[in-house]
Amino acid sequence: MIICTLVLCKNVLNMKKGCFNILAPFSAIHDVQVLKDAGVDELYCGYITEDLKNKWPLAFNILNRRGEGSSFDNYAVFKEAISQAYKYNLPVYLTLNGLYTSQQYPLLLSLVNNIQSLPGIKGIIVADIGLLLYLKKSKFKKEIHISTIAGCFNSLTADFYKELGANRVILDRQLTVEEIKDIISRIKSDIDIEILIIRENCGGFIDSLCTFLHCSEQLELNTETIKKNVSLIKAYDTEICDLGCEFYFKKLANGNFETFDSLTELSKPMNLKYDRDKHHGFGCRICDLYDLKEYPIKSLKIVGRGKSSQEISKFVKLLLRVLNNLKQADISKSEFQSKCKALFSKVAFNGKKMCSNFDCYFSNSLVKNEK
Repeated sequence: MIICTLVLCKNVLNMKKGCFNILAPFSAIHDVQVLKDAGVDELYCGYITEDLKNKWPLAFNILNRRGEGSSFDNYAVFKEAISQAYKYNLPVYLTLNGLYTSQQYPLLLSLVNNIQSLPGIKGIIVADIGLLLYLKKSKFKKEIHISTIAGCFNSLTADFYKELGANRVILDRQLTVEEIKDIISRIKSDIDIEILIIRENCGGFIDSLCTFLHCSEQLELNTETIKKNVSLIKAYDTEICDLGCEFYFKKLANGNFETFDSLTELSKPMNLKYDRDKHHGFGCRICDLYDLKEYPIKSLKIVGRGKSSQEISKFVKLLLRVLNNLKQADISKSEFQSKCKALFSKVAFNGKKMCSNFDCYFSNSLVKNEK
């Protein structure tokens, strides 16, 4: 077991597994058993009530960031899944990380009040500052985690959220390892830190600006939606909103890197154009754990909207092996990262190819961190 320094380990619980818990998503009752057997420490999920789903059907943009079909939408099934997790002593965190309007608050707050009675729910993940203030004012009894959608890029922001009642903040996936270390070293409060560790590489998007790109979906109103008198409008009137994510990928495919400096630096020496199918990778920063092992990071989050528990469990087991390698006192950084790449290749690509820099989150291998 890795022994973390008392200076850096702000929470004794962080000593487990060398300061890292493994957090994974689930969306069905049977997922709980599969992920427990894989070795997960924490779970997270989405839940959308029937009223919310009927009123605002485009869940991905409006209710949470889980995506259509990736959240529980039946209370009995949701409650049974939570009970199953509680039986296995697996804390569950509920995603309510949308940005909400006054019209949505009554139904949202009703959902929040209902889940407070479920012992298996350890806390909720939020991005909306209004919802956060309500939770503080109402003395919400469970943990509050600040979503990556809320955009925490410095220590002052983390401490600010702590003052508003947050227990944990999830850092943006695009931060470099040096930026993560700098943020953690400057935090004055005892707020827990979580980082995204593997799966689902959203290109070069900054998570807190993702809604700026995801506007076109709101215009895709079918007949049933119109009948419900749901009013959805674009948040911004730009070319980006009309094309959504495709704006970004078309720019890359055309070799237009003016606004994507990190990919420019990466592409020049490799003499290539960005091919979405070829290079839009997994999103992984397991190699960075060697440099982060002495820092008090509470949890490593596996991202996986719509992925099966069998698929997610492969990466849970991968992380356990990575953390086991990290416990070896005499392992060098190069040896550790070499093992990480070999493990990743085996799990992600069936050993048919090695990972590339495109499979990384924005670590030092991708960006030039200028001071």
